Amino acid sequence: MSDAAGSGRRIRFGPYEADLTAGELRKNGRLVRLQEQPFQVLAVLLDRPGEVVTRDELRERLWAGDTFVDFDQGLNTAINKLREALGDSAAKPRFVETLPRRGYRFLFPLEAETPGLTSQSTDNARELKRRLGPKPGYVAAAAIVSVLVATGLGLLWFRRPTPDPQSPLRRFSIRPPAPIPTMPSYSRFAAISPDGRHIAFVAGADRKLWIQDLDQQQPRVIEGSEGAQGPFWSPNSDFIGFAAGAELKKVSVRGGPPLRLSVLPLTTLFFSATWSPDGQSIVFHARDPSGLYEVPASGGSAKVLLSPEMIQSPPGETSLHRDARKQGHIFNPHFLPSKARRRGLVFAFGWIDSTLMIQDLDTGRREILGPGKKPFYSPSGHLVYWSGWGASELLARPLSLDKLRPTGEAFLVARRATDPTVASDGTLVYVDAVSEQLAWLDRRGAKSGTVGQPAEGVFYPALSPNERFVAAETLENSNLDAWVYDVARGARTRLTADPSVDMLPTWSPGGEEVAFSSYRAGNVDIYLRRADASAEEKALVATARNERVSDWSRDGRYILYSLLEAKNGYDLWYLKHNEKGDWEPHPFLQTASNERAPKLSPDGRYVAYLSDESGRQEVYVRAFPEGRRKWPISNNGASQIRWSRNGREIFYCEAGTLVAVPVRIVPEFAAGPGTRLFSHPAFTNQNEPNYDVSADGRRILLPDRMGGQNGERIIRVVQNWFAEFRDRQRSRGC
Repeated sequence: MSDAAGSGRRIRFGPYEADLTAGELRKNGRLVRLQEQPFQVLAVLLDRPGEVVTRDELRERLWAGDTFVDFDQGLNTAINKLREALGDSAAKPRFVETLPRRGYRFLFPLEAETPGLTSQSTDNARELKRRLGPKPGYVAAAAIVSVLVATGLGLLWFRRPTPDPQSPLRRFSIRPPAPIPTMPSYSRFAAISPDGRHIAFVAGADRKLWIQDLDQQQPRVIEGSEGAQGPFWSPNSDFIGFAAGAELKKVSVRGGPPLRLSVLPLTTLFFSATWSPDGQSIVFHARDPSGLYEVPASGGSAKVLLSPEMIQSPPGETSLHRDARKQGHIFNPHFLPSKARRRGLVFAFGWIDSTLMIQDLDTGRREILGPGKKPFYSPSGHLVYWSGWGASELLARPLSLDKLRPTGEAFLVARRATDPTVASDGTLVYVDAVSEQLAWLDRRGAKSGTVGQPAEGVFYPALSPNERFVAAETLENSNLDAWVYDVARGARTRLTADPSVDMLPTWSPGGEEVAFSSYRAGNVDIYLRRADASAEEKALVATARNERVSDWSRDGRYILYSLLEAKNGYDLWYLKHNEKGDWEPHPFLQTASNERAPKLSPDGRYVAYLSDESGRQEVYVRAFPEGRRKWPISNNGASQIRWSRNGREIFYCEAGTLVAVPVRIVPEFAAGPGTRLFSHPAFTNQNEPNYDVSADGRRILLPDRMGGQNGERIIRVVQNWFAEFRDRQRSRGC
């Protein structure tokens, strides 16, 4: 007997539990009648899961020395009775596979049960579930866990590895211990493990990885996972993959330090990844250059698997698709379950207006599914995906794994939702979508007013010099553009309309113009446009490298930006306005470390910036433009720098909290001890400031969440999600 079988003498597979000591088979805790010989055959097969057990071996194990002469007939009868008890089929086996003239093989993954759990406890757990019954709305996960733990039962019903049509529809929610980010992302912030036991999610200003074990009340944090992006699971649910910084990593679900799998090039921006069904490789999406890359799951160098240039022009291709091909937008890869040893990969192609496609990696055949993002296959036979910003709906479409093509029309699963993933037992997990509105907060965090109307997302607000207007990156109709808001009236002007991302609006000293960065050329360049949008925009810096604009000096002579170099990472540069009216680029700070998000003091003599020279990102100040002297400002990690308008304070974010540091800039620079003001979800560890400060220093303008529960992004869990739609889909012939 295997170790798994020997530890407790009970083995679970799907909804079944085999008690090898008592010789009993149970389904969802209820006894299944099975005669002795069929049960003995099952025990032998469970002893060697995935291996071929020959008919001769079964004869020696179960019928040795027996006077029964018609062995073949007896074994055939035992196998038939076993299949009947398991609800299995010889033609399409889920559990017991027949290999003609050879023997049998047990197909389903096994799960050893713990010795302390009795079959009676399982019955009690199911009875408790039945008595709880369906309740309106969502049931808090902590409440359910508390009840079950108090009775010593545990959350057994989360542990079925395959969907059971008879299991009830259950909904509950999980409130993360720290806010889930709202910044626009093409990766997921949460994902359920394939076995349905755990949910990995990213939360907090430091964007650490957390794990919610569904048989526990409290989540646990993965130390060393700061800056995590796009959690995804290994097929056996043993590891969580994610990206952090310039590295692709994995960490055991049991804990321990994250392990590095691959170093991403400095010019690469990670978005999302998927683990192959055989566990041998990982495919991830990155940009600059964009494409799908494959790396061994054990670690190593990444190789290009699929690039936009490899994708032929789809029928009815739009100008957005052509721009996407030019700019290299291919993202959200997801491996489909293996079928007949075929490797099927579904992904999104485009950017804002994206199309889902299926690629047969063996034959090269490609199938176009239609609009969508973040696809994930459900064992109910559907592809569940996100509609994208705007409606933010979850949709599901029937999909054939045999043919790698859809077999029916899409239908609505949930509204105001994103990031769908589905476990092998049919448990759906997704995250609330939220809207945001610019709001005024005082230095204690109390709201005192709003600016404009709620939008799908608002980012990087910047007050004009006279504070009559605010420029911000706004998500509108699934497009990220720069807008200018009238602070008093709430009216707004659209500054950009390109389908690519336009961001980081920065005001000219007189307030007539706005500089911004854009992805429209396939990399990040700097553009300029009049604030009233009365003239066409023009490029200030347009190279093959990435330039992120940060600040404009009050005398109008300098525009500061960070530039991504393949050799050094991020360096600091500035544009100088010459006598001819042209902008000349000059390096300011070039080191082996990453320097980002420079901000000029109001008098133009000093630059505050972020650097990871100490191994952690901190705030430093240097004299400008010579840059020889340097002063450290923070010592516990930092992001999002702003100067006060009078030059007497430097603001930055530390672990989700806004910090104000008093400074002196005449006759020379000096800094005092910082004061922690208040915490807010806008104060993440992103580099550029997601807030601005009024001229008197008393008010903070930032994006405030309007959706979810008190603006929180809640993780929603739906067990047996398709049960809600099964009857109506049958009536439609799906």
